[in-house]
Amino acid sequence: MIICSPRATATNPVTVKIVNPLTGNESFIFNRQDKNIGDTFLVNITIDNVTDLSAWLTAMKWNTSLLDYVGGTIFLFNEGFTIPENRNHPVYSNGILYCGAATGPSQPTFTGSTFLAQITLKILAAGRTNLTLENDTFLMDSNYTDIQFSKVSASFSYFLSSDVNNDGIVNMSDIVIIIQAFNSYPNTPRWNPLCDINQDNRVNMRDVVSAILEYGKSS
Repeated sequence: MIICSPRATATNPVTVKIVNPLTGNESFIFNRQDKNIGDTFLVNITIDNVTDLSAWLTAMKWNTSLLDYVGGTIFLFNEGFTIPENRNHPVYSNGILYCGAATGPSQPTFTGSTFLAQITLKILAAGRTNLTLENDTFLMDSNYTDIQFSKVSASFSYFLSSDVNNDGIVNMSDIVIIIQAFNSYPNTPRWNPLCDINQDNRVNMRDVVSAILEYGKSS
């Protein structure tokens, strides 16, 4: 269940975001320690700092060879909002996922920050893709005027633990990249979080050994 408390704002920019509900940021990074091909994960679409929102639509796109749409729920944060054609789920068409809602006549609008929708995606293959908010995305106020806003897209990565360059196989190229980041840690010049295989915030021999143990494996 999604729970949110609207926060009215007046000065901060209006933003529509694609967010990882587990981390709160716009990054979805998985490896075989986290997920297998065929597993699913959740994606939130959120809005921040809007005033007098009367209608909205988001259009999200990704690489369909890497991810598939499984299902989702549009979150009605105000009883005055209804979903077009009585749908309580998004519409997936030609590789683009559409979510939207609008207020009925004389119904109250929304001011604040909240969730718009929660989506479930399935991992089809290893690789990287952006979860992008397309130009069809819009917000409208009670006067049917477009609300200006910024779009924040997200990134998805799924790879073998040691497939640092994400080419589908663990080989010398990955070991070389790990060695180039050797003895680094967060906020140092050579730090590369993808090389921190065991996620202890330091690239060292443990990470090199992990890559050697996965050497030759492919996704």
